Amino acid sequence: MLVVLALARSADALVVIDEPPIVEACPRGKTWNDVNVCLTRQGAVTVERVLPKAKLVRLVQTENKRPIDLGIYLYLQRDDGSWSVGGMFSGPSYSVIDLVPQTIDNHAGFRISVGQLVRMHTSIDGGSQAPVILMTQRTLFCSGDHYACADTTTHCDVLYRGKTVWTFRGTLAFEKGLVRTVGDRSKGGRVCAPTERVFLGWPQK
Repeated sequence: MLVVLALARSADALVVIDEPPIVEACPRGKTWNDVNVCLTRQGAVTVERVLPKAKLVRLVQTENKRPIDLGIYLYLQRDDGSWSVGGMFSGPSYSVIDLVPQTIDNHAGFRISVGQLVRMHTSIDGGSQAPVILMTQRTLFCSGDHYACADTTTHCDVLYRGKTVWTFRGTLAFEKGLVRTVGDRSKGGRVCAPTERVFLGWPQK
């Protein structure tokens, strides 16, 4: 469990933040086998991507004969040979597209691309809610120093009755300490207009 001390105006305040269950249960291991044994106690493990000194795994539990996806977890091999969590993602109806090394501000980390397809309801014409399909491609920037990853959306489409009503396509540009998603947001509507600038929070050298 991660404990963070926050200073309030009137008095010192203790804020307790729970880490994700899998991160708390299996944060590290002396060997990959140690990590794998720990993960298999939590659910079924699937290795999604493998790079030198990096493994991206998906964990699925079964509850009442129904599979429950607990997310993907990036484990990295450290200089002493041990493995520890360096990133994660969880969400509905996703698939892993890619895992690649990414260096930002001279810090070597990783970029994870995830595709999602979600059925939801939203207002198309400013009136009543309508059922739509939201398709996105999200890019996660994981520094490797923490399980949390910065997140931006580069592709987005909203389909209503088989037709695309909102859309966005973006390209990535980097500035000191942040990533920009550059693109025309005029056709993004209520849903497909991602934040342009996302703070990375990566260590800078």
